[in-house]
Amino acid sequence: MKLLLCGILGGAVMFLWGAFFHEGVRLHYRNVSTIPGEESVMATLQGLMKEPGLYFFPWEDHFKGEEGLKKWEEKYASGPHGMLVYHPRGGEISMSRMMVIEFLRDVLCALIAGYLLCKASASLPAYGSRVLFVTLFGVLVWLAFSVAEWNWYEFPTGWMMADFLEQVGKFGLTGIVLARIMKP
Repeated sequence: MKLLLCGILGGAVMFLWGAFFHEGVRLHYRNVSTIPGEESVMATLQGLMKEPGLYFFPWEDHFKGEEGLKKWEEKYASGPHGMLVYHPRGGEISMSRMMVIEFLRDVLCALIAGYLLCKASASLPAYGSRVLFVTLFGVLVWLAFSVAEWNWYEFPTGWMMADFLEQVGKFGLTGIVLARIMKP
């Protein structure tokens, strides 16, 4: 019963923090730019690219030996380079569907954090140590994903730092709730 409470309350806290952080603080949006001449770029993409997918550019099959790797490095150095998540056909944005999925994701994260806190709570008698335990999951998520995106795909440093604040804040606030529920 305590675990279910952790999932629901912790998930609600995560969801609310995410909503506040994205719509109130808006740090992520400060690191997103519009494409100059978007209409002509979109028309070109629609004319050339028919399949949805994740595209890296420049592309050279650098897994096919030294020659492929050298060509790719030359193209990369001369620029431009980047990545594009592409959907050639239009579609509806279902904000309600996305919000439900986001809330369920947050509940699952809080359930997992609550379960792990339950297993570790005997060795974490102090309230603060239990809060820190859950907060460190936010650091782990940030290191595992945001730092990798920054390192491998050159996501803007500002985006990565905004994500640090979002994840640590989300898990820190959730830790405050979970540490009250999961006492040793």
